[in-house]
Amino acid sequence: MFYKEMKRGNVGRLDNMDKYRLFFLLEGKVYLSGKEYGIHILQEKEFILIPPNTDIQIGTFVPSRYALVCCNNFRNFHNKEYLQELHSSYKCHYSRKAILPIREKLGVLLNNFSVYSITDYQFSTIHDTIFVILRSLYTTEEMASLLSPILVNRKS
Repeated sequence: MFYKEMKRGNVGRLDNMDKYRLFFLLEGKVYLSGKEYGIHILQEKEFILIPPNTDIQIGTFVPSRYALVCCNNFRNFHNKEYLQELHSSYKCHYSRKAILPIREKLGVLLNNFSVYSITDYQFSTIHDTIFVILRSLYTTEEMASLLSPILVNRKS
């Protein structure tokens, strides 16, 4: 999990990683753009899935704060099973623009995580914890839409 604050009018890059990541905009308004990614504008308290191996530029319209959470290699058995069920049950169309609102309980959790320093031990399972919360707060259809790039590329 990674947190960052950016001033108004700031432009930067998100590190290019070989993993899917969830981008949570906790405060502000930003745009994300990339050659193969397109341009997406996120308002405060929205989130989106960022594909792996994608060079993403981020720019702020107002002071902004965000969190990035990797969402590959789940360790929790139920999370793995849930992804498999989504893959088997939902015929998803590839959707790069699935932007969902950050529900209140998720926002509280993300903000609380930002207060504490995260050790290597905690980091290894934090994405599993956040994914369990996502599963409880969002409908199956919302999760299938958000995770469609992962589901489309997932092997049966």
